[in-house]
Amino acid sequence: MANKLNKANLVASIAEVAEISKAEAERQLNNVIAGLEATLATMEDGDKLQLVGLLTFEVKHKPAYVAKNPKTGEDVEVPASNKLKVKAGKGLIDLVQ
Repeated sequence: MANKLNKANLVASIAEVAEISKAEAERQLNNVIAGLEATLATMEDGDKLQLVGLLTFEVKHKPAYVAKNPKTGEDVEVPASNKLKVKAGKGLIDLVQ
């Protein structure tokens, strides 16, 4: 069975690798998360945030369209939206394989 990983596991791992306290590791992780959230919130269609070898975040605009309700067959307006595409980098893929 696979191990369940969560923020606490990540904090412990960061603390061990960086040789800092768990409290400091959690503060640093929270800073990274806050920075990512702030950056992603300002991204527009076509913008990319690339963490080379790890992850690439890209915003894609999906225009409004008309879809069919499969139950009733009536047309339904689907509003335009921005979608976040996340792609694993080669370094991350190599770690997992």
